[in-house]
Amino acid sequence: MPRIEARIPSGESFRTMAITQYSDAGQCVASTDAYVAGPQVRWAFFAVVASLPTEGVGLGIPVTAPRILGYVFFLLALLQPRISFRLPPPAFWWFGVYVYLYAALTIFQPSEFWEEIMERVLTLVQLLAFLWIGCNLMRDPRVARGAILTLGLSSALCALLQLSGLATDATTEGTAAFGQNANQVASIFSLGLLALVGLIFGRQGGAQAIGWWAWPLCAVLSVAIVQAGSRGGLLTVGFGVLVFLFDKGLPESKMRRALLVALGAAVLIGMSYFSEASRQRWEAAFGAGDLAHREELYPTAWQMFIEKPVAGWGPVTALYELGARTKYVRWSNPEELKRDTHNLALHVLTATGILGAVPFAVGMWLCVRAAWKARPGPQGVLPLAMMISLLVSNMSGDRIYLKFHWFVLAYALASWAQLSIQRAQPMALRSPQRWVVQPLATRS
Repeated sequence: MPRIEARIPSGESFRTMAITQYSDAGQCVASTDAYVAGPQVRWAFFAVVASLPTEGVGLGIPVTAPRILGYVFFLLALLQPRISFRLPPPAFWWFGVYVYLYAALTIFQPSEFWEEIMERVLTLVQLLAFLWIGCNLMRDPRVARGAILTLGLSSALCALLQLSGLATDATTEGTAAFGQNANQVASIFSLGLLALVGLIFGRQGGAQAIGWWAWPLCAVLSVAIVQAGSRGGLLTVGFGVLVFLFDKGLPESKMRRALLVALGAAVLIGMSYFSEASRQRWEAAFGAGDLAHREELYPTAWQMFIEKPVAGWGPVTALYELGARTKYVRWSNPEELKRDTHNLALHVLTATGILGAVPFAVGMWLCVRAAWKARPGPQGVLPLAMMISLLVSNMSGDRIYLKFHWFVLAYALASWAQLSIQRAQPMALRSPQRWVVQPLATRS
C-alpha cells in the first residue's frame, strides 16, 4: 500500500514520523511513510518546469528542448515508481477516457490526416504522463513550492530577455520572447507572475522567505505581458490576482490586499495605454469589435458542432473544415488550410463532440474542485488563482497541447492531496489506539 510522509508536532519543533493504521482485526488499512522523490527526479522535474516559458521555441529538429527534458524526466521517474507512479487522481482517468476517444476517432478520419492525428495523440499521452507524475511529486509541499518558485524565476528570466531585445520577435500584434506566439507567451508569463504573487502573499513562507527581489520580478513580468500586446494575457493575470482578495487565511488585511490589487491594475492599464501595440488592439476590440478574427471563428465553430454534436468532425479534420469555412477571412497566412478554434471548449466540441466533451469537462471540473477545496491548505488560493487564469487563457486559445496547461492541473490536484494528508495527521493523534507511530530514523 502507498506510504506517505507525515509531519507530527513534537514540542516546539517538527520531526518526520511513520504512521501505520490498523483495523480492529489487526489488518493494516492505511500507512504513511517518507514519499519525497530523490534529488535526480526532483531536479529533472524543476528543469521541465523551468522550460515551460520556452515551450514554443524550435531547435531546427523535430523535437523541442522542453520535450527532450520531458523524456529525461520520465526516464528518471522510472527509478522511483512507488513515488512517481502511485495511484493517480480520478481526474487523470477522465482525461484518459478523452484521449482514448480522441484516438479511437482516428479510424473514421481521412487517411491523409492519420499521421498528424497520431502526433497529437502521442503528445496528449505524454502530457497525461506529465500530469500523473507531476501530481504525485507535488504532493510534497516542498516540491510544489520549488516548482512554483522555478516557474516564477524562469518566466521572469525570459521576460528580461524579451525586454532587453536579446530574444524578441516584434510583430504588428506585439513582441514575444524567442519568436513564440504572443498570446502563449503572455499566458505563461501571467502564470509566472501569479506564482511570485502567491509566494509573497501565500502561506509558504511569505515575502521574508523569498526576499524583496520578488517585487521587481513581478514588475518585469507585468511590463513583458503588456509588451506582448495580448489582451487575453492581461485578462488572465487580472482574474488570477483578484482571487487573492478572497483568501481569508492571509495575514495581510483585506483592505491592504484590495489596495495592492487596485494599484497593480492601475499600473497594468496605464502601461497598456502607453504601449502602442496593446492600445491599438484594445481600441480595435472595443471600437470595431475586432478580436483577431475570433469573431469569425467562434460562430463558425459552433455551427460545426451543431451539425455534428455527438462525435464531432474528428481530430484534425475539424481544423481543416474550419479553415475551409473561414477561407474568406483575410488571414495573414492565407496558404494555411487549417484553423484553430482559439477556444478550448470549441476545440473539444468540434473535434470529439459531446462524446469527448463530457469526460474532458468532468476532468477539468475535478481540477477546479480540487483547487477550490485546497484553499485552507499549505498552498492557499494560489492553485485556484492559477486554475482561473488557465480557464481565462483557454477562452482565447486552446492550450491543451501545451505542458503548462497540464502543470497547472497537476498543481491543483496535488494541492488538494496535500490538505488531505494534513487533515489526516490530527486523526492519528486523536485515535492512538488504532495507530502505530514510529520515528523514521528508528524504523527497520
